[in-house]
This record gives sequence, C-alpha cells and structure tokens, in this order.
Amino acid sequence: MENVLIRIETGIRWVAYAGTLLVIPLMLSMLTEVISRYVFVSPTLWAYETAYFMTGSFFLLGVAFTLQVGGHVKVDLMTEIFPDSVNHLIYIIGYTLTGIFVAWTTFRLTESFLETFHSGETTGESAWNPVLWPFRLVAAVGFGLFTVQIAVELTRHIIRLKNGDPFVKKDGLLGEKES
Repeated sequence: MENVLIRIETGIRWVAYAGTLLVIPLMLSMLTEVISRYVFVSPTLWAYETAYFMTGSFFLLGVAFTLQVGGHVKVDLMTEIFPDSVNHLIYIIGYTLTGIFVAWTTFRLTESFLETFHSGETTGESAWNPVLWPFRLVAAVGFGLFTVQIAVELTRHIIRLKNGDPFVKKDGLLGEKES
C-alpha cells in the first residue's frame, strides 16, 4: 500500500513542480506590462487578468504538495503531550472532516468549470475579457489533487494507528522528523 501512496504523491509533486513554471509567464507578462506602460505609455489589455490567472493557478496547483510536506499553517500544541495513538486519531478525525469539505468543494468547482465551459462565460474585468473555463479547470484540478492528498494522509494515519507505528510530524519543506 505504501508504494501506491508514494506513486500518488510523486504525481502530485510533479504537478506542483509544473505549476511553479507558471511563474515564468507571470514575470514575463509583468515585465511586458511595465515596459508597455512606462516606456511606450501604452498599457496592455491583458496583463492584469493574466497575472491573477497565473498567480491563482500557481497556488492552486501547489496546495496538495504543501499538505504533502506539512507546509500548511497549523497549531501544534499537543503532539508532544499526547501518545502516538491519540495523535493519529486526531489527524484521522481532522483529515476526515477536512476531506469531506474539500471533496465537496472539488465537486462544486467541477460543476462551475463545466458551466463556464458550456456557456463561454468571460471575466468581464477588462477589454481583453478572456473566457473563465481554463482557470476554473485549474481550480477543480488543484482541489481534486488536494482531496487525493488528504486521502493519502488519512490512509497513512489509519495504517500507522493500526500497526502501532510512531506519529511522524511533518515540518514543511524541512522534511519529516519523528516526535
């Protein structure tokens, strides 16, 4: 089972890495906007919406990886006090409740993507006025991957609780350490 979880996490990690590449067109669009605005006194029609699409996509495609490495903000006051089995139970309950909410959000985002795809809805924010469905697709995919990563974390805690394994505390990009 651990091999399956590792493969799932590898896929999520590669999506996050690919999402980081969105910083390149974001920087290029901002550079183009600054040069157009201040050198040629002719601002672009598309830079504002490109910036928020790219920035939003960057974050949405990285949210699952952030959970994977333990990078989300959390208050960790009791893991040193409670035994490993109680810590696993707390995380199992937390991931179950969070997973339900995130799965529901993924479902709703998928519906929103399909609606905007079929209707051709646009942003209405600028003269460029691009269609919304590509960004809504990224939002649905990002939350879908987040749901999958929550399921991976939940599965790991259930297995560790069942096997009596120690609680492993994740410390962001610094990696895991045993508490």
